Amino acid sequence: MSARPPIGFVVVLALLAEAGCGGGGGGVGEPPPPDPVIAAIEPATVWRDETTTVRILGSGTAWDPATPPLLVVGGVPGPAVVVEGPGVLRFELAVAYDADLGPRSITVQHGTDFLPAPPVTIDGPAVATWFSQPFVRGSVLVGAVAAHKPGVVVSTLSGAMSWDGTELPLFAGGPQGFVLVVPETATVGPFDLVLGGTGPSGEAAFRIPAGAVRPRTKVHDDNPVDVTLPTVDGTALHRVTATVDGLVELPILTSDVTPPIYALFPHQGPFAPPVIGLAPTRYGSAGAGPRTVALVGDTFDVVVYAGFGTYRMEVREVPAVVAGEGEPNDRVEDARPVALPALVHPAEVDADGGDDWYAVPVAPEDVGRVLRVVSSAEAGLSVAVVAADGATVLASSNSSGAGGAIDLRSTELTEAGTVYVRVGPSSFELPPPSPTTYKLFLRLEAP
Repeated sequence: MSARPPIGFVVVLALLAEAGCGGGGGGVGEPPPPDPVIAAIEPATVWRDETTTVRILGSGTAWDPATPPLLVVGGVPGPAVVVEGPGVLRFELAVAYDADLGPRSITVQHGTDFLPAPPVTIDGPAVATWFSQPFVRGSVLVGAVAAHKPGVVVSTLSGAMSWDGTELPLFAGGPQGFVLVVPETATVGPFDLVLGGTGPSGEAAFRIPAGAVRPRTKVHDDNPVDVTLPTVDGTALHRVTATVDGLVELPILTSDVTPPIYALFPHQGPFAPPVIGLAPTRYGSAGAGPRTVALVGDTFDVVVYAGFGTYRMEVREVPAVVAGEGEPNDRVEDARPVALPALVHPAEVDADGGDDWYAVPVAPEDVGRVLRVVSSAEAGLSVAVVAADGATVLASSNSSGAGGAIDLRSTELTEAGTVYVRVGPSSFELPPPSPTTYKLFLRLEAP
């Protein structure tokens, strides 16, 4: 009969067994391994129209090169990954030139689950910002371009191109700011801005997705009309056809503190630059709104945008006597007499610097009034109202080229007799205007 162990020894063995130290142990009682997580993604930003090597850094992931995990980017299967180590994945991310900007979610397969990773953000080397929306046929869009990628500089705006290759009229105000006209016949669908500049490797051209043109649902040709912005189209398009030779005024009457912004352009032309700028002009208590010189049958479009509230668009026409330029009228002594209100047409400005002179009679009852001169927008012009001495300038203005027009008012006329209007090429440093023809409206009115 074998000896029995002391009772105290049995108690110690039992306590050790309860503590997990008996029967070989095998790591029982060690803390469990950490849950796998993805700690970072490098780089966090990728660029349009580039392929970037991206790395995902994990912890506790134990990725195996023999069985690389699956990747999901932005909710769809992503590119194949290469396992560089138990905590590092590598993949090549190709970004289309027109990819949507912003973050994309990334997840990595782990067994039957997917681990979330920090998002990767898509940015553009250069990006357009729009101050007027939406992109509807028969619109004028104001925007600017800014470089986002280090080392990228935008120096020129070359144009705008629809998806089918047709161009949209672009009226650049510098290397960054621009006005884009979307004609009523513009191709429906996406369009891009075409830019020039420099990148990290030197000269570069950029094609930026700008948006998509959509059809317009309403054209207002029943003026006067009341409109509330924003409309279904976002903007309002008014169409006006002149019924007289003279001046067409289109007051935009509103009780809003800030009137809506508008652009006026000729409906007939394939290129439709603004005629009288983009901001409303006020004269005394008169309503704000665009104005233009017209012959019977000329048709104009007014796009009203960037405003909230209700306004009324009206049409006022001022008939005038049509008178030709009357060459030779290159000196004040040979000024062409005109009876007011007058519409000078046809007329042509000399690209070599010669001026056209017009003589305007001032009756005694006209003393205290002002002379109003409005030009058409075909040519770049310099216009001045000159006193009877042929030298003293009572008012002057320049247009910045084809697409710009002059709306000028002189100081109050102090004596009866004659004043002169001098018309020449714009004094801005511009190429010779093309075409060089112009129309000129003149009338006397209250100050």
